[in-house]
Amino acid sequence: AFAGGLESLRAAFPALERPTATAARAAVAAAGEFAAVGLLQSLLTLQLVDGLTRGNAYGRGHASQECRALGLGNLISGLCGGMGGCGLLGQSLVNISAGGTGRASAVAYVLFVALGLTCFGSLMGAIPVGALVGLMLAVARHTFSWSSVRLLYGRRVGLADAVTILGVSLLTVRRGLAVAVVVGVVATALRFCWDSCNDLYSAHEVGGSTRTVDLFGTLFFGSAATFADHAQPTASDRAFANSWRRRWVRRTVVLNFLHC
Repeated sequence: AFAGGLESLRAAFPALERPTATAARAAVAAAGEFAAVGLLQSLLTLQLVDGLTRGNAYGRGHASQECRALGLGNLISGLCGGMGGCGLLGQSLVNISAGGTGRASAVAYVLFVALGLTCFGSLMGAIPVGALVGLMLAVARHTFSWSSVRLLYGRRVGLADAVTILGVSLLTVRRGLAVAVVVGVVATALRFCWDSCNDLYSAHEVGGSTRTVDLFGTLFFGSAATFADHAQPTASDRAFANSWRRRWVRRTVVLNFLHC
């Protein structure tokens, strides 16, 4: 059983050794996957916490500062023989529901964990595994977004969003969180590009020899074909080209991108 105490912490520090080439390649591959998962999980947690604690005295979190602190903490933890970590959604939600909405709550959490490992290790080692399993199930129940089930059941989301949610959930169980997050981000980006390329429309105004085309919507490489359709000559342009006025007056087409 775990006894805790300062002696267990001293024994946890590993001896620094020069890794072999095989071990270094395996470590770099695993580190890249863990870093991607940790950064995405931390940024998602930060975004959710900012939404839940909006209006407090600390303001919104800084993503770049959180990422640098996360990398530095994981580097020091690895050199000391510890495990890597990231911002955890479940623990953050439990912390907020208990009233911990400031930075002092995170510091208090770390201090209580260190106190429990060094002074109450034998007591923590006597906690049954079943109690820990029940605690994790309670955290999972509070963490799970039950509103997403109601959205799927009530058909309040589109088919593409529903397929993305179910696919990412299935990939998380079968292949891991890293693969699921990458596939989900790529699928969402492709769906956004498809929706945005059809979101371009225009309003035409003809005054004398000038035709003004006011473009509205999202203009990017995916909407190039739609933009070409809006910029093509109209029936009035062809009629003007066949009229006698074209010998003295030139038709001017103005494209207004102010609203794009």
